[in-house]
Amino acid sequence: MSQLLTCIDRLKKGAWTFVQLRGKSLGPVDINRGDVDLLGSPESIDRLVKEALCWSKEGLCHVHVRRRKGRKTEFSLFSRDGSERLLFDLWSRLPQIDQGKCSLTFDQCLPLLSQDD
Repeated sequence: MSQLLTCIDRLKKGAWTFVQLRGKSLGPVDINRGDVDLLGSPESIDRLVKEALCWSKEGLCHVHVRRRKGRKTEFSLFSRDGSERLLFDLWSRLPQIDQGKCSLTFDQCLPLLSQDD
């Protein structure tokens, strides 16, 4: 079993909450695909990044993190041999209309979360 599957499982069960902005629920099909867009609070993003560094220390994966403009974090998990990857864009605020002056926020989307995921 791919160690990235363990990371997916931990990501889904961690002490954070995200809204997946498009596509089906995160799963094995996301390995080696395009990025998964997740909207979360800055605290959830920080918790996930810190926890992923622990996963790296455990030998489950390699982690790459790059912050952009304070509202987007590019977050990547790679298998130890580099053959598999999971790519994420973690958003705390997603610019939408009016040249980005109006943004989608986690607090606005939180009521839309379903317990049936």
